Amino acid sequence: MVKQKDYIDFLELKPERYLRELQKKLDIYEISFQATEEQVTAVFMDTIDADIVEVTNQKEATRGKVYIKKDKTGKYMSIKNIRFSLVDFFERIFQFVETLQSDSKYWRIIVGSVALLGMFKQFGIELDEEMTGTCVALYQASKGQVITDESVVEVVNRQMEESGYEVLDEEEIYACLSEMIKLGIVTVVNGRYKVVEKIFIL
Repeated sequence: MVKQKDYIDFLELKPERYLRELQKKLDIYEISFQATEEQVTAVFMDTIDADIVEVTNQKEATRGKVYIKKDKTGKYMSIKNIRFSLVDFFERIFQFVETLQSDSKYWRIIVGSVALLGMFKQFGIELDEEMTGTCVALYQASKGQVITDESVVEVVNRQMEESGYEVLDEEEIYACLSEMIKLGIVTVVNGRYKVVEKIFIL
């Protein structure tokens, strides 16, 4: 039976490095992120799931994004079908935001955006902060209203403006949304935009 901690080790996720790079980016906004390496590890464990299977050789692991290692017995183990719970990640990060200052809503998009950017980097996926900022703003707004093609630009920018984040123009927002739709981070069903609960890292 593979334990959750094995996913962290297998994927070579580095909580210390993640936390260091996160704080470096947040220093630009003069925000001090109060979390320990143990707490970051717990966030990883609570939001990442995957399949780890034994393979007889490396050629057998051909589907999805694959990591292969030998375990202590010399067997090849492969991890694939990595699942990342995006909504759970946001909520866990927002718990840390609550400790930053009394007006915690102000920091949600900034911290959430930078934290998500770093998380995708852990998976080897390079996004930009405009995309993750749009993602967090969309998630925040969608908790209280239906977001359609007619309202998405206004809603996203209102969320960003309220959080002291740089407002984007219409073309930039649609470009970010388009890319996130391709990556499976955002869906549009019946004209309604929504951040997915869980994404598959392929």
